[in-house]
Amino acid sequence: KRFLTKEEAQLLLKELEKRSYRLYLMTLISLMTGARAGEILGIQFKDIDRTNGFVTLTETKNGTSRKIKLTPLLLQHISSFPIGSPNEYLFGTANGGMASKISNTFAVVADRLFNIGLETNDSKHRVVFHTLRHTFASWLAIEGTPIYTIQKLMGHKDISQTMRYAKLSHDVATEAVRSLEGKYISA
Repeated sequence: KRFLTKEEAQLLLKELEKRSYRLYLMTLISLMTGARAGEILGIQFKDIDRTNGFVTLTETKNGTSRKIKLTPLLLQHISSFPIGSPNEYLFGTANGGMASKISNTFAVVADRLFNIGLETNDSKHRVVFHTLRHTFASWLAIEGTPIYTIQKLMGHKDISQTMRYAKLSHDVATEAVRSLEGKYISA
């Protein structure tokens, strides 16, 4: 599945920030937490622990909530929002309800930046909002994060869902094995 490079993510964020701060922040949350669109849309003010820098995702696909540490940048952005009532949604609709989908502006920007010439049903190569979740997991794997840690952060019940990212950490594993030679074998 497609994931974004650092440069692509920065370009996407820059373009979204020009159009919609809300959409920019939703995108940043997904990139930095791996949260799905529905999980982000389901965040209520009572789910945000500003003091300790956590958000609890309650509207998860597998039905179990998970607590995610917010990066300092995310915490700064979320803290800039006026605090609403506990049951109010961070990205709620004008009438206070839970939004049902991510703004179409995301698709318009992603299509212009990344999806030129791709068929609309090409889920392997097209950049869609869910690509941000894959990007989060892929970046973790590339950095050498243990697969079980990625599983926990992604909220996968079954490790087989997470194993698709294991191939990205191959170079890290190779370096780890090479380091043994210098530490334990003298030439």
